[in-house]
Amino acid sequence: MESTTGPGCSVWCYSIGLPSPTKTFHTKAVGVAPDFLGKSAKKTAAAIAFRKSQVVQNLATCVSLLFASIDPYTWSKYREVYRLAASHIPLLKDLDPEDCHCFVGHYLVINMFTTPHYDITDPPKGWVAMPVVNYTNGNLVIPELGIIILYQSGDIVFIRPWMLLHFINEYSGPERFVIVFSTTYSIFEWLEKTF
Repeated sequence: MESTTGPGCSVWCYSIGLPSPTKTFHTKAVGVAPDFLGKSAKKTAAAIAFRKSQVVQNLATCVSLLFASIDPYTWSKYREVYRLAASHIPLLKDLDPEDCHCFVGHYLVINMFTTPHYDITDPPKGWVAMPVVNYTNGNLVIPELGIIILYQSGDIVFIRPWMLLHFINEYSGPERFVIVFSTTYSIFEWLEKTF
């Protein structure tokens, strides 16, 4: 495990071998919002198949257990919100066979360049996990801490994206796949569980 700390924030990178809901998500209607699964039946079916795949479920379990060991207090807040969201959206319960998942959103990012940014839709004290599925070369840059993390297939990076300016520098390889595990702040607000 590599660990780098800065003023009020931490970044961990684990190497193991193995589009966010919008503000409309927290309407009073109970059910699955279109932005949660996709805007068409084809996209919805693909999103459900992705989330229900054994590989993604196993990865979500691994990510959740790692998060619980990194920051047990915050993991418990995310887990509570996941359970509450699942009480409104039964599909979430079906997607958590081990009853331990903590991130509501699982977003597949394919060949996307990023510029320096903060993820302002995430909770201010929150985390995201970013497992690298396929990647040849490229780095996660956190300019405020003056660090560059070599980002390779098999790595899982946990970061506080609301607090830390970050980006992926130029990468090489035929394809780049990263799954971003997160729960947006609007979901915490909707369930009245902000921290």
